[in-house]
Amino acid sequence: MSLLSWLWPFARSKPERIEPLFEASIEDPNIPITQQELSVILSGGPTMAGPLVGETTSIRCVDVFRCVSILSGLIASLKINLYTWEGDKRVSATQHRLYPLLRMQPNEFMSAFVWRELIVVTLLLWGNHYSRIVYDNAGRVVGFVPIPPWLVTVERREDGKIRYVVRLKSGAEYYEQEDMLHIPGLGFDGLKGLPVITAVGRQAIGTSLAMEEFTARLHANGVRPSGIGKAKEGMSPAAFARMKDTFDRLYSGVGNAGATIWVDAGTEWTAMQLSPKDAETLLARRFSTVQICNIFGVPAMLLNENADMTAWGSGIEQIMLGFLMTTINPWLERIESEINRKLFMKSNFEAEFDRDGLIVLDSKAKSELFSRLVAAAMMTPNEGRRRLNLPDMENGDQLFIQGGMVPLNMVGAHLTLEPSQDAPEGTQQQ
Repeated sequence: MSLLSWLWPFARSKPERIEPLFEASIEDPNIPITQQELSVILSGGPTMAGPLVGETTSIRCVDVFRCVSILSGLIASLKINLYTWEGDKRVSATQHRLYPLLRMQPNEFMSAFVWRELIVVTLLLWGNHYSRIVYDNAGRVVGFVPIPPWLVTVERREDGKIRYVVRLKSGAEYYEQEDMLHIPGLGFDGLKGLPVITAVGRQAIGTSLAMEEFTARLHANGVRPSGIGKAKEGMSPAAFARMKDTFDRLYSGVGNAGATIWVDAGTEWTAMQLSPKDAETLLARRFSTVQICNIFGVPAMLLNENADMTAWGSGIEQIMLGFLMTTINPWLERIESEINRKLFMKSNFEAEFDRDGLIVLDSKAKSELFSRLVAAAMMTPNEGRRRLNLPDMENGDQLFIQGGMVPLNMVGAHLTLEPSQDAPEGTQQQ
């Protein structure tokens, strides 16, 4: 047997990958699931680049992890406030029974921060978040328990109402729409959100994972991906295998990079230099990063992808402002609307994220904002001091306007005084 015929089974090209099309579902026990379909359900379907990508496996991509952690962490850091309307005034409702659930601890095993973070993570990856509303014997809300989105099926009944089917090991559980906080992402029917990873991001993430593996293997092989070895004529398969094993042991890997290659008599070695620059590896990885940032709506500069960025100074401030307006605020509105719809419908109460928390770490922007609010009679000095965790000051509960910081109830007082009257202290007669 010739050497070429012996190597032929290992040199055959890899078959073309075909996107799977199947109707099997883990939710329907009447339809059998093949081994390939089960692997797709558990770890995601194959991509054109090769790696399997699903909602849970996509987090292995560094760019996906960073985008999800930025969005979920930023939104979770904004606490949920509860307000009530007293006439035409909106005041804080800190004494409401649901205030500590939304603000500090929604259930017995997690904090409110972790709950809010989990809401965003499931929305970003699966397109939906489900939290079961827990009631006591008196029918009062006492907590919220998150449910993994892959366990929930949404059904629309004949009467138009929504029912949620949760499939657990112990069997299926059914919940009416008033018993479930369901926050859907972008979708086509208003009922369920699209799974972002499988619907949009699978190929981009698969390419990123493939490029990461390619780069790792490139360095593992001494940044020399391949070469041509010509064996001497008449070499047996056993001798060839022994020579190949010796070559890999002595010359491959990062530790042997740059070592001189010695070959057996009659054997020739021709190296094929392929640097990351020649393969445009870095450029391809940057393009993949930008694609993933576009999927999640995160500025690429937050992932340190700023090689070609010239928008410094106020340009970056405008980019961050656009990020907060076009990405963060819609997610906040989506979560708020579901909480208010399910918990405070037909009442004077409403929940709202504390958007002032977005500037809490920017001391300059925070001081300018509070100064303008106080100067425009939209906030008292003590209200501003409370937001800065400072104690109240005497006479700090009055409203002021620009121009000498005159108390609001004394504006124009000097215009109504007669020359013979004594002007109040701090004003001048005209």
